[in-house]
This record gives sequence, structure tokens and C-alpha cells, in this order.
Amino acid sequence: MRQKGLDALELVFAMFILIVVTLVVIRLFSSYVTKETLPPLDDFRKAYDYERQKSKCDSLCSDFTQRGNCEDLSAAVTFCQTKVSVDIDGNYKTGEPRHFGIIAGIPYCEDGLYCFHMSQDCACGSMVLSAETCLSIMQDYYTNTMSLPEVTANDLILKRISYGTCEPDPFKWKSRKLTDGTTYEPQKLPDGSVLGADYWYKAAGYDKLETGTPTSTTTTTSTSGKLSLSNCKLDKSTSPWGFSCNTNCVTSGPVVVRDSSGTNSIAVTPDVESGKLKAQPSEKNTLNKLKCPDTWTVYLTCENPDGMKDSPLDCS
Repeated sequence: MRQKGLDALELVFAMFILIVVTLVVIRLFSSYVTKETLPPLDDFRKAYDYERQKSKCDSLCSDFTQRGNCEDLSAAVTFCQTKVSVDIDGNYKTGEPRHFGIIAGIPYCEDGLYCFHMSQDCACGSMVLSAETCLSIMQDYYTNTMSLPEVTANDLILKRISYGTCEPDPFKWKSRKLTDGTTYEPQKLPDGSVLGADYWYKAAGYDKLETGTPTSTTTTTSTSGKLSLSNCKLDKSTSPWGFSCNTNCVTSGPVVVRDSSGTNSIAVTPDVESGKLKAQPSEKNTLNKLKCPDTWTVYLTCENPDGMKDSPLDCS
């Protein structure tokens, strides 16, 4: 009986020691990988959740390069505007606002990464879909294909492309300690400025776009699910004509209606309320100029949820 009592006591003592050791290990690990230290990643392939995000971007790339035969600019725009959500600061949480990391010695904001960062081999011949090339494609698509004014096109681009919400200047970071025990030393550029998390954004020319409205790098909380657009109906009772569609879009950009001949009508500021989009293009962009009877296509660009969607609109 006494031996069994000793065995039970020894078991309790052993469990107590095991718990203490476990707590010490957890504390050591958490102090090693915290927001105060950054992993010095060689490239994006070392980022947590890279493979899944890369696969998503490769599929979007194929929509443009293979299925679209490098001619469908809307597919290229979708690739360019698709954000990726990876972890670059070592806390295993992806795409966090105001978080930053170091990739190959260059700072980035964790919530300012796109498919052109992940799929750097997405190309049509010698044309690689980089941040700079994407800017040119988006400008071409909005101004030529969608017939939007240049300033409106730039507004749309800047609402969809941002370097993120972190502090871009690494000199202002609370800590620059790396998990290998060293400290990240910010690099100076030839013009005296610092190599910051907004470098790629500026180098591609996004900061030089002329816009009609103030821009901000703050993000909007997204609704859940993918963008939807359906049940578009023409209203000929108004002058000029209007139309409505069902959508889960909360924050809409300009809406374009196109007939089968390629003529466009633009509603720059559509109203979206309670799942219903209502638009009445101005006299200058009236729907009445489109071919009718015909089946038109409504193109919706939305910020929240982020994406582009089209739906048929019958004119009879």
C-alpha cells in the first residue's frame, strides 16, 4: 500500500516537472518569434501560406496567358488587382494590417502584396505582368476598353492597388531586430530617401497618378464571399434610361454597360443599397445611344467585396 502511494506521488511530481518544462519552452519560443523580431526571408517562397496563394495567382495568370491568349485585358486586370495573404513577419497570421516584413532585404507591408509579387514569371512573351506592367494594362483597360476618363481610371486603380497600411519607413519601426539575432539596417537610395515598404509602389509609378479624389492607404472591412451581380433590368420609364441589378457589392466603382457592337455607356456614381444597384447614366453617357433591341453586358467594378463581375442586360 505504501509503495502504491509513493508511485502516485512520483507520478504527480513527474507531471509537475513536465508542465514546468513545457511552459519554459513555450515562453522561450514566444520570445524568439514575436512582433519584436522579424524573419529575414530570402524570397516570397519562404513566406507562410505561399504555395496556396501562388497556386491561386498561377490560375489567374493562366486565364490571361493561355485561355485568354494574352488578349483578354480584363483577365490581366483581375490578376494584377488580386491581393495575396501570406505571413512575412513570422507570427503565422496572414495579411495583417499594419504588419511588415523583410523579403530579400526589402521591406514590405503584409497587407500590400499582390499576385505580381507572388507569380513573377507570369508573362506573355517578353511582357511580364509586374507592378509596372500591370499599371499600364489597367490604364489601357479602363481608358480604352471601358472608355473611362483618365482621372476616373486612375482613381479606380489607386483604390485597388496600395502598398499597404504599415509604416513604410523602416527607420520609424518600433523594432528592426531579426530572428537570427541581427538587426535590419535600412538602405538609402541614390536620391537620399530610404528604401521603404512603398518602394515597389513608387518605382512602378502609382504615386504619380493624377486623380480626381483624395486617396488613402487605409483598408475597408470586406463583406464575406465573392462579388455577385445578377437579374439586371432596364428601366425605360426614366429619361435618360436607367437600370438596376442585384448585387452584394457595398462600395461600387463606375459601372459600364456595353452593347454587342462595343459601344459603352458609363454610370460613374451608381447607388447601391440593400443588395440593389441602381444607375442612371448621364445625358452624355446615356443608355439610349446603345444598340436596341440587343443583349447588353453590365460590367461592375467593386471595392467591397473586391472584384469585377459582369451580367447580361436585355434591351427589347
